[in-house]
Amino acid sequence: MRKWQLGLSIGGFALLTLACGGRQERPQMASSAGRPAYAVDYPERLALGLSRMLEGEQKSRQDMEEFPEYSGKLNDTDWELSLAIVRLADEEGRGQAYAESRTRTEAVEDFLEDEDKALGQKIIGSVNYATKDKGCSDSVGPSAYYSTKRGIAKQLKESAQDSNAAHHVIKDNEDALGKRNITALEDEVDAISLASYMAHVGLENKRRELQRMSAEASEAESTLNRSAEDLQKIIDDPNQKPKMKKRAKTRLAAVEESRAMIQEQQKGLSQAMEEAKKRVETFRTDYKTAFDALEESFEKAAQENAKTK
Repeated sequence: MRKWQLGLSIGGFALLTLACGGRQERPQMASSAGRPAYAVDYPERLALGLSRMLEGEQKSRQDMEEFPEYSGKLNDTDWELSLAIVRLADEEGRGQAYAESRTRTEAVEDFLEDEDKALGQKIIGSVNYATKDKGCSDSVGPSAYYSTKRGIAKQLKESAQDSNAAHHVIKDNEDALGKRNITALEDEVDAISLASYMAHVGLENKRRELQRMSAEASEAESTLNRSAEDLQKIIDDPNQKPKMKKRAKTRLAAVEESRAMIQEQQKGLSQAMEEAKKRVETFRTDYKTAFDALEESFEKAAQENAKTK
């Protein structure tokens, strides 16, 4: 699209938005808890959501424990600039650009984790099939899949860094920062931005998603009850083909398993949501304490460096 066309499109959209300003409404997304397929997956999705929230918190907590030591990993650097960079890393973690980048990263990582076995089988099978006439061993497929996952992880990291302003400052000032400090500083920026994101955006978003899902528990269970009745009718119907009955039995087993999981989850769901809210608040406080200590260590290093000049 030409620049003037793009300008007209954006301008037209802006005028339309202003004209309709009085009637704007937020998008309304209907719950899928009334759908059998969603209800069957519901308890696993809920458990996975809670697990990933805790994993994200734990990863950043491990990084935060090392915050006070970050200044000690740098030598002969521009301390004023380094201090500005870690402060910028903190600010970036709170921003929309980083949040969007992190959302993309987590979506890819979650997909690869959830579909690891199926993806592995497909890629390994395809590679082995393509190389079987060339005398290659069966180890080529697994190696190719491992390399694929490493390549994706590397690209995700590079993409996230490219959208982080702190990394651009590092690249623009390598000589002043000291080239031997670059890798350590890049790793520190990654950890700070992620922890800042988790403290100010990420954990709260995950908590709200879990809260939304927890409100669907009763409806999901009701959906599974209806689904179980419908499947049982198919199984009991003498006119149904054996193939259909077999499929209904398989689906009924999955429905009953999910229903039992939901019933068990509901016993502690309210308490789990309250604990999740407290964890978000506690993590935000702990992050501030950790970053304050990091900032203080960099300020001290900058002051000591100024005295020696």
